[in-house]
Amino acid sequence: MTELDKIFKWISAYEMALIGYSVPIIAAQENIEREKCRAFVNKLAQRGYNVEHKQRLQSSKMLLRNKEDKIYASLFMLTYIILGGNAVYRNIECSILEMAFEIYPNIQGENTISNLDINSAWSMAKELRDGDAYMKNCVECDMPYFISINEHTTVKCPFCPPKNKRSIFISRAPSRKRGHHALPH
Repeated sequence: MTELDKIFKWISAYEMALIGYSVPIIAAQENIEREKCRAFVNKLAQRGYNVEHKQRLQSSKMLLRNKEDKIYASLFMLTYIILGGNAVYRNIECSILEMAFEIYPNIQGENTISNLDINSAWSMAKELRDGDAYMKNCVECDMPYFISINEHTTVKCPFCPPKNKRSIFISRAPSRKRGHHALPH
């Protein structure tokens, strides 16, 4: 690595810290030793910069807990994929991720509360890149939604309304045709 490469690496680390990326993400993205990166971010904080001090990354197991979380994750990741194209399956494109993160509040609505921050967005992008997550089109509504092997929720498509269990039961009831009889009361 040339001296010029080192300069660009630390400039990028500086920019990432100011945007709000956590130390583990900056260290991984810029290939910097975590302790050096932590010391650098701590110096920025001491100088009055507002930087993120999260030390643990959240996976989709923590991010996707219910239908609403899955909707927000799906909308964000769809935005990221549309902006970044196929490159997002090979690399984490931070500039594209940041652009999607800037656009995302306009999609989710003003009064919506989401636990999505730039660090959780990066974690989902990492799962997508690593093949631990993907977008799937719903067979019912044809809307793409985010799926992670790490997610905790059993929600499939978050955009489809819940199926009425009674109507499913009735549709599976034996037919009166061909000698079948209704169940006794």
